Amino acid sequence: MSLVLLVPLALAALAAWIIPIVVHLVRRPEDTPTPFAALRWIHGRTRPRRRLRWQDLPLLATRLLLLALVALLLARPVLDGDPRLARPQVFVAPGVEVTAARAVTAPEGATWSWLADGFPVFEEEAPAAGSDVASLLREADAGLPAGTAMTVVVPAQLDGLDGGALTLSRTVEWHVVAAAASTTTVAAKAASTKRHLSLRRTAGDSHGARNVRAAVTAWNSAVPDAVMLDEQSPGAPIPPATDALVWLDGAPDAAAKAWIEAGGRALVVEPGATQGRVLARDDDGALVREVTEGRGTRLALVRAFEPQAIPQLLDAHFARDLHDWLFTTAGAVPRRGDANAVAPTTGAAAGTPWRLPLDPWLGVAIAALFLVDRVLATRRRREAA
Repeated sequence: MSLVLLVPLALAALAAWIIPIVVHLVRRPEDTPTPFAALRWIHGRTRPRRRLRWQDLPLLATRLLLLALVALLLARPVLDGDPRLARPQVFVAPGVEVTAARAVTAPEGATWSWLADGFPVFEEEAPAAGSDVASLLREADAGLPAGTAMTVVVPAQLDGLDGGALTLSRTVEWHVVAAAASTTTVAAKAASTKRHLSLRRTAGDSHGARNVRAAVTAWNSAVPDAVMLDEQSPGAPIPPATDALVWLDGAPDAAAKAWIEAGGRALVVEPGATQGRVLARDDDGALVREVTEGRGTRLALVRAFEPQAIPQLLDAHFARDLHDWLFTTAGAVPRRGDANAVAPTTGAAAGTPWRLPLDPWLGVAIAALFLVDRVLATRRRREAA
């Protein structure tokens, strides 16, 4: 921690010290002669040369110190750098298995905190998952000194994303570890209303159809009948109660397009699609793109719906991701992603370092010294009288 002056030129105000010094030298108390008869007959001698004598030194010192504090206030002093932040920092995202986090190799003497609001101490009870992890990462990066090492421990499926790239001002040690058991349940476990999903496919049991059925089974195992599946061939009417549509083969027909434009949300397999906002990505780049059509949304799956093209289909977390894609409000940003795919990069501007302004404390000190000055000056006038 060091003292920094934001306006160092303001210290030129210290030249005002000459004012109280001159006042004290010029305004000396005048001696009043008193006649004394016995001294009339003593011959006068040559007066000794006057020597400079300082009078009322406490009052002079108070005024000089008062001017010094005013000059320092004008220079806007701040304490720069919290010494606690200079130590290496380890942030653990909610949802991480505590023992897995402790197994991560961290710098000696590092400070451990949860990646949650207020950055609570890691030893405290784990906060609930779902915080704005991306924003908290940027906040932590901006609040740390430039040379501070930063380590982040996250689960494989990271919640709390905001759709933007994680670009920080420093290189981060990014560790992906096992998630706590309570976070591996599919998203439907928290569902409070039943969903209706329509699946349209051509004849045959394709990989896509089997994956959709497996996802529905996973959702319903957590919450019975959480999602009702209507599986038919293309051309079958879409029930009015349908919340989402999965179209596996070819472009949607006219009826399906009309349903989407009327406000529906559909996942359509479109290998190579390049239009729309990226809703989900993996190690190979964009995976799902969101395109607005009328009042509805078309989710373009840019690769074939099979494990060879999308290895995540074999991941236990895929059912939860699919649930989010299909039943998330249109226009919402993705909140979950593969932690390895969203690892932070460098390039962001460094944030403003931690600083503690000293203006309030100086203001109090100046006010107190002014009162002392008034007391000393009043006492001087009383003594002179």
